[in-house]
Amino acid sequence: MKGQFIFDFIPIIPLQYINLSGYQRLFYLIKIMRFVNGLRIFSVPAIMEKVKMFYKEKLNKVIKDNPILADNIEIDNNNITTLIIIGFIFRTIKLIIIIINISYFIGFIWYIFCELVIDINAYQGYK
Repeated sequence: MKGQFIFDFIPIIPLQYINLSGYQRLFYLIKIMRFVNGLRIFSVPAIMEKVKMFYKEKLNKVIKDNPILADNIEIDNNNITTLIIIGFIFRTIKLIIIIINISYFIGFIWYIFCELVIDINAYQGYK
């Protein structure tokens, strides 16, 4: 019950079923908290630390099997290049996910705005 529990719990409450005379759709905005949780899960530095640990263990195994390769600069350069490429790939994937989520939420906010304008116009008799 400590820490981030409240931020994980609030988005799963079905608040949109509360009757507020047509404005219950606004409760969908609470679902934006899922976006923040998703970004926290997909942390590029945390993923890169795991990838670096994998390559470090792989290098230690190669050195253990053949100690002559411990001073091989070519293997080190290849591993560094691979780590840089993997880092850029993860950052690009995260950027694509962020762009998709932002466009989804902008569209969702636009939908809510249009529904509210239709409701206001219908109430005032402009329909």
